[in-house]
Amino acid sequence: MKVILEAMREAGVTQMLFSDSIGSYGADAPREQATARWLVEHPTQDPGSDYGRQKRACRELMRAYAEKHGFDCRWAVIPGVLHGDAVWGGGTTEYALDAIKCAFDGTTFTCPVPYEMPLPMIMADDLIVGLLALQDAQKSALGQPECGYAMS
Repeated sequence: MKVILEAMREAGVTQMLFSDSIGSYGADAPREQATARWLVEHPTQDPGSDYGRQKRACRELMRAYAEKHGFDCRWAVIPGVLHGDAVWGGGTTEYALDAIKCAFDGTTFTCPVPYEMPLPMIMADDLIVGLLALQDAQKSALGQPECGYAMS
């Protein structure tokens, strides 16, 4: 991230939209209505994985470049992404996509997640709309700390 931010600074590019992840939250985060604000207000929380710690380090670098160089760094916490493509693979939302495929095929699906459990997911098309809206918004219209938003 530092190499990217330095290249941006050298090229005179000061706006960035970074994709964060629900993997940034960790065990201490609220299970419902988790916001990007929570991450800003709990900067030392343990995300529980190297992946989450790397995302936190990226947010810290963006904050430093915003303060020191006037960058306009925005970030979006992205949940599991659902899509209608015929083929997918390897992600944490695979069971949801498998359920959709079974419903389409008229076959039985046994879900590994309890029926009542709310899941943080978003359709790919909705995510794209949200990311473009965040990127294109006037900075003055963004009210969340550090311009971080949770997509849902």
